[in-house]
Amino acid sequence: MKKINVILILTGLSLCLLTGMLFADDTHINVNIDAQGSATLKDQDLKTQEYLKDKEKSERKKQAEEFCDLADMYYSRGEIGMAAEYYQKAVSANESNMRAHEGLLKVQRQLDEIESMSGEHYRNAMNYLNGGYTEKAIDELVLELKANPENEAARVRLNELESRRSPKVPNNSK
Repeated sequence: MKKINVILILTGLSLCLLTGMLFADDTHINVNIDAQGSATLKDQDLKTQEYLKDKEKSERKKQAEEFCDLADMYYSRGEIGMAAEYYQKAVSANESNMRAHEGLLKVQRQLDEIESMSGEHYRNAMNYLNGGYTEKAIDELVLELKANPENEAARVRLNELESRRSPKVPNNSK
């Protein structure tokens, strides 16, 4: 009886050790230690790191292109501020993206041109608009067009904002 218990215990221990040895390979860290005691990763770990870096770089390039697509859409709609914001996000995602740099430069030139042609009311309107105060921005654009009727940028922006306004429902209660 004692012999059987000992055999069972030894068999159980050997199974545990055997199982541990079979799966222990997954838990090893592959490190080379040179004569000076410096540790370096083995080739497989380096390849994994390179793969992850390449994958991240590829994802950042893709994200930058998506930001450029959004910026182009906003630019085509005349929403220069939003276009500038998304071109800047594209540059942040991938600093070597020439499309983003060119778009940002194009937008900045247009903003500078508008700024130089516009009066104080137009600048106030843009500040209100950036702050989310659409009605105040509309009021300032109206004042800008009264003071500077040839300001086409103010006219376009006013038309855009007024077209976004929710239509007022006439009150027909008697």
